[in-house]
Formats: sequence, structure tokens, C-alpha cells
Amino acid sequence: MQAASDKKSAKWLSFLLISIILGAVAGAVVWLFLIVMSGGMNLVWDTLPAYINLPIYPLIVCTLGGVIVGISLKLIGPYPEELETVIDKVKESGRYDACRIWKVLIAALLPLIFGASLGPEAGLAGVIALLCTWVGDRMKHVLKEEGEMAKVGIAAALGILFAAPLFGFMAQIEDEEGKTTFPKRQKVIAYLAAILAAFGVSYMLVESFGGGLHIERFEAAAMSRHEILWFIPVALIGTAFGIIYNLLGKALKHLALPLKKHNHILAVLGGVILGLFALYVPYSLFSGELEMTELMASYNTMAPWLLIGIGAMKILITNICLASSWRGGHIFPIIFAGVSIGYGVAALSGTNPIFAVAVVTTALCGAVMKKPIAVVLVMLIFFPFKDIILLIAAAFIGASLSPGGKKEVRDGRKKRTRLPGDSK
Repeated sequence: MQAASDKKSAKWLSFLLISIILGAVAGAVVWLFLIVMSGGMNLVWDTLPAYINLPIYPLIVCTLGGVIVGISLKLIGPYPEELETVIDKVKESGRYDACRIWKVLIAALLPLIFGASLGPEAGLAGVIALLCTWVGDRMKHVLKEEGEMAKVGIAAALGILFAAPLFGFMAQIEDEEGKTTFPKRQKVIAYLAAILAAFGVSYMLVESFGGGLHIERFEAAAMSRHEILWFIPVALIGTAFGIIYNLLGKALKHLALPLKKHNHILAVLGGVILGLFALYVPYSLFSGELEMTELMASYNTMAPWLLIGIGAMKILITNICLASSWRGGHIFPIIFAGVSIGYGVAALSGTNPIFAVAVVTTALCGAVMKKPIAVVLVMLIFFPFKDIILLIAAAFIGASLSPGGKKEVRDGRKKRTRLPGDSK
């Protein structure tokens, strides 16, 4: 009996140690990915324009980006897959076998470098899941938890990317129907140890060499009777824009179906549209975390309807990128959209700007992601813990009022016709 207990403890300690190592590797991979992404974006959008001074430069670059993304789709395949797709595959099978890591890395970087209104989380989740699946396969004779390796890695990568330690963990155990299934205590400890290791390695690399994402933080929202009376209407506005985001995504993907077998052409079309938007609204480009700093400094010089229009435009162009096979994440762009719309709503309603931004953004993200606890954990990156009640209420309103959910997503996958180039 004692021997069996010792053997079980030894296996768990092995799992914990490997989880810590994977967390450290995930932190390094995220840092390196962001360094390469930032270097590519600086080259294309800062260095080259100094030598190529053309008014239509954004249109040229985005169109060229569409051509290159289209070539990537032909040679590599439809990668990276969406964050939820990666998480679902790991949940169902304990592994992720999409393709080779370098292919996902290239496919994830290209749209971001050429200005797509997308975030890096989808590509990073795929890369880390592939890496951890590879490690798990080589540890299956040592660990019975080899199927947990990809989950541990994704938790660490998302936690460090969003500077929210528990977000990566909750994003996997909370589903879109509001149900949360916690793993056993020992596995929770391993997850947290991996996340802490990722933060430690990432912090050391950023302090030593720079890099990382710039995350802007807001002060606490000022609350008065006026804000309390406006809470429900403002939360409903955010929820409405979240529902619009979801409906636009479905409509645009349906419109794109005739060209789905020729997704390289679709990618070029998406690049042209992105470039045209960028000529008139520079906020169309990129995921929005850097642009948020500029918006926070200048929102009070802009008309309310312009701010709401910028947010609505961001919702539209993000969906256009995704529908036209420019692949990536949507979390950062919808946060930027919520911030812009929130400022506009504040000006129209006379409420405190930070209050309106917090409520609109959280409700919008709740309606899109349908994972209220995960949404609150992400929002705590931007807003202080003092606003936690406000964030929880807005997130649950957005998630509960947004139609659709896990069953719809799964049914859609079962009915989907496999297309050339799709992963098996």
C-alpha cells in the first residue's frame, strides 16, 4: 500500500515538474513571438514608410499582405485556428495535432505584421498546444496525465499574454453555457505552477531585453446615483454591440462561402478592404492595445458619434479579416471597440467615462465570448479590483443575453462541409 502511494506521489511530482518546465517554455515562446511580431510590424509600418512616402501606402501594404496570406493558405493550410477551436480540440482529445509548429508560427505572424485587426492569442495557443502535445507524447510512458500537457501550456501562454494569470485557466474550464468544471486539486496546483513559471520567465526576459505587450490601465470608475441609474442601459448597449459582432461574423462567413474553396483570392480581397478602411480610419489596423493609449488621450476631443462609429468599424473590420481568411484572435480588437464605444456612450449619457467604458467593454466581451468569469479576469487587467462588482454584473448581462452557445458551435462543426486545405 505504501509503495503504491509513493509511486503515485512520484508520478504527481513528475507531472508538476514537467508542468513548471512547460510553463517556463511557454513564457519564453510568448515573449519571442511578440518580439518577432513587433519587429515585423515596425519594419512594415514605421521603417519602410520613411522611404516610401505614398498616400496609399496602407492600401498597398494590406493588399500585398493579402497576397502573402493567400500564399500561406495554399502552402501551409488554414492556420492558425481560432482560439476556441484549439481549446475545444484539446478539451475533447487532450492533444492538438494540427500541423508542424513552424507552419503555425508563420501563419500566425503574417496577418499581424501586415496590419490585421486581430490579436496574437489564437496563433500562440496553437503553437503552445502543438509543443505541449509533442512533449506529452514523449512522456506518456512516465505520466498518465500526458493529455493534460496541452491544457497546461495553453493556460500558461494565455495567462502571460493577457497579464491575467487565471484567464488561461478559466478560458478552458468555463464553457459557453456558463458551466464550470474544475479539475482535481493536484491538477489545479500544476496549472498554477506552470502559470507562475511562465510569468517568471517572461518577466525576466522583458526586464532584460524589453518586449511584451503594452497594456493600458484605467483608474477606478467614479460611481454616483446617475451612474447607477444608467448601468442597465449602458450594459445593454455593450451587449447589443456584442450581439452585432456575432451576427456580422455569421453573415460575412456566409457571404464568403462561394470563395471558400479559393481562400487565397478571399485573402487578397480582405487585404484590399482592410487597406481601404485604413486610408480613412487608421484605427482599422492592428489589434488595438497600442491604439487604446492614443484613444484614451484624445477621446475628449472627438464627437460621441465618431467614437461609437470607430468602435463599430473595429467590430466590422475584425469580422472582415476573419471571414476573408486573415486568421487570428478577436479579444484585443473587441476590447478596443468596447473602449471607443464606451467613451461615446459616456458623452451622450453624461456618465463617468471610465464607468461607461468598463460596463460597455465588459458586456460586449461577455456577449462575444460567453464566458463571464474569464471575461472578468481579462477586464481586471484594465480596471482596478475596486470595480469587480461592476465588471461581474456587466459580464453576466452580456453573456446571458447573447444567443447561441456551445451546442450551436458543435452542431455547426458537425454539419460543416470539409473543404480543400482544411485540417483533418
